[in-house]
Amino acid sequence: MKELARRVLLALLILASTAYANPYPSKPIKIIVPWPAGGIVDARMRMLADRLSKSMKQQVIVENKPGASGTVGAQAAARAAPDGYTLFAGSYIDQAAALGLFKQLPYDPERDFVPIANLGRGCLVLVANKSLGVSTIDDLIALARASAGKLSYASGGAATPQHLLMEQFKRAAKVDLEHIPYKGGGPALQDVVAGHVPVMFEFEPTAFPHIRSGKLVPLMTGCHRRLDLLPDVPSSKEAGLPSVEVRSWAGLFAPAGTPQEIVQTLNTQINRIIAAPDVRSHLTMSGSEYPTWTAEEFADFIRRDRPRWIPILRDAGIQPQ
Repeated sequence: MKELARRVLLALLILASTAYANPYPSKPIKIIVPWPAGGIVDARMRMLADRLSKSMKQQVIVENKPGASGTVGAQAAARAAPDGYTLFAGSYIDQAAALGLFKQLPYDPERDFVPIANLGRGCLVLVANKSLGVSTIDDLIALARASAGKLSYASGGAATPQHLLMEQFKRAAKVDLEHIPYKGGGPALQDVVAGHVPVMFEFEPTAFPHIRSGKLVPLMTGCHRRLDLLPDVPSSKEAGLPSVEVRSWAGLFAPAGTPQEIVQTLNTQINRIIAAPDVRSHLTMSGSEYPTWTAEEFADFIRRDRPRWIPILRDAGIQPQ
């Protein structure tokens, strides 16, 4: 009995000394972003990575792994070691909507990931290239009806908020536009700015510089409120299209099995960054909401939110692939 107690005590001392010698993080951290560079999630993660690098005194790297509506990156993250050194920039797409978008997923969103922290709930704005010659949502509807089937729209891929909002808009406004999907919002926005595709819904922070430069014309928000940076742009409800609304969300995740103390450390660090006055001011001006939830509160939000996406996909006419 004494020998067993001695061995247990020795093991605990070894574990304690190892933990003390190698406090988390003791090497660079990688965040997998399942979208190309240049989109809203990528921009948000790079800001967060820079702040985390400073606060945790360890390099935090962003790695883009786009493809299949975020599920390529999600699969890679799900297979990573649960040690806190590979994290995942997930969203409602790969963590919820994908369950209704694909007949079979190479990972289980609920079983293979542990939520760490909420990274915002966003609202998009419908924009048109200035060459299209429209200045209001009514102009766009009239043009689309006059040229049925000839206009197209860009999106970041199947089941992205850009896609779902435009399909809702098509039904509500009784217009027909062809869907041109991209592998992320960044490439899609580039082609709309260049005039290769005339319209799209896009997040306010990434669209605003092009609106300010005059290359894009804002027509309507994709939610039931106006946005701070675009106070003169009507909401979908004000435009007479109340059924057009998608509030997306994003968050940071770790592979299942990641120690709870690491999850807690990251949650505390991220919430502290989001609550910083300069960051909070920038983020809220972007039209997003940033509740600083605990990891458990974020997990509970996802459990409650997950079931609502399949009806949204079905109502938008999106079938499982």
